[in-house]
Amino acid sequence: MRGRVLVLLIPILLSPVAAASDTMERPRWQVGDEWDFWVTGQHQGPNGPEAFAYIGKMGIVGRETLTVEGELVPALRFVEVSQGVPPTDSPSDWAGKQVDFRDGARFTWVRESDGFTLRRAGYHMNQDGQPVKNTDVTYPGGCNDYQWPYFVGKSVTLACTQNGLMHGESRQADSFSFPVKVVGHENVSVPAGTFHTFVLENGGERQYYAAEACWRVKAEGLHGNPIHMELLGFRCGTVTRGLLSTTAAGFDLRALQVPGEGVDPPTNPTPGVPIVALLIAFVVLATVVRVAGQRK
Repeated sequence: MRGRVLVLLIPILLSPVAAASDTMERPRWQVGDEWDFWVTGQHQGPNGPEAFAYIGKMGIVGRETLTVEGELVPALRFVEVSQGVPPTDSPSDWAGKQVDFRDGARFTWVRESDGFTLRRAGYHMNQDGQPVKNTDVTYPGGCNDYQWPYFVGKSVTLACTQNGLMHGESRQADSFSFPVKVVGHENVSVPAGTFHTFVLENGGERQYYAAEACWRVKAEGLHGNPIHMELLGFRCGTVTRGLLSTTAAGFDLRALQVPGEGVDPPTNPTPGVPIVALLIAFVVLATVVRVAGQRK
C-alpha cells in the first residue's frame, strides 16, 4: 500500500468549476478548501492481483512563491495524505469515524494566475515510520493538467514535460501526453451528495466533475482498469459536507513538509520549554533569593 498511495490522483486537483450550466471554467480555489475521498483498486502482489483501499484527504494549505524560469510566481500549495483501510470495507463503514492519515503525503504547487501545475513532491513512510521522498518533479513553464473551459464535445491533448524524481525514477526532459474528452453530463450520487457533473475521459479513466464540490466527485477505470474513487466530503468556499477528522493529536495538513525542506512533525510531539519562560523563571528565582537575603 505505502508505495502505491496517491497514484490515482496524478492528474491532481485541477478540477473545473462551472460558470454556467453548459460550461465549466477554472476553479476559484482558496486556502482552506478540503476534500475527502475513498479509493479502491488492485495492484500486483507476490501471489497475483491484490485488492486495496484507502481514504485520502487533500487540502489547500497556503500560498507560496516559486521561482519559475527566473521569475517569482505566486502559487497555491496543496497537500494530500492517505490511510490504507481493509479492502472489504465500504465508505459507510467509516462514516463519522476518525482517520490517522499516516501512509504518506504528496505536495502540489499550482500557479494562481492560470492553474498550471509547477511542481509535485511526495513521500511514503517506510517500515521504520520514517518519511522517504519518492517524488520531486518540476514542469518547465507549468503543466496545464486540464484545459479550461469545459463543454460537451471538447477534445484536447494534454502534453507536458517534467524533470526530477517520479515514483523513485529519474525523469529528465520526460514528456508525456494523453487525450482528454468531455463526453457528456450526468447526475452522480456519492457519499458527499448528489451532483450534476461534467464527464471526462482521459484514456484510462472516466472522471466526473461537479462545480459545487470544486473538484471531481467520482472516477472509474476504463478498459479493465479496476480503480474507483468517490468523494466522501468537502469544504469549498462556504459549503461544507461530511469532512473526516483525524485521530493524531495536533495533526494538521499545514504542518507537513517535504523531507529535507523542513522539519516533519513528530508522531508524538513533546512540547519544549520556551527560552522566554526559562528567563522569567530565572528572574523570579533571583528575586526570591535576593529578598530572602535581605530579611536575614
